[in-house]
Amino acid sequence: MNWIKSLKIAVINEQIDEIIRLYDEMPEFKDVEEMKQASALIEIALTILQSEKSKINDILKKLEKIKKYGVGTVGHPSISSIQ
Repeated sequence: MNWIKSLKIAVINEQIDEIIRLYDEMPEFKDVEEMKQASALIEIALTILQSEKSKINDILKKLEKIKKYGVGTVGHPSISSIQ
């Protein structure tokens, strides 16, 4: 399977680890059309990675709140009240 097809599949399935691996193994392209396809896929992959980063940041903020206020102990809020 060629690199562009593999990246398409990884992007469609939002496979973060595979996108990163393929980016690290990016080949030299032989023609302009391949470069255009790769560029478009990389833009989409970047959007996916930025979205994932945002989700992770949201989770980290929630965990910081849990750490700060405590959960599951008497007198402390539950997880649902922190969200």
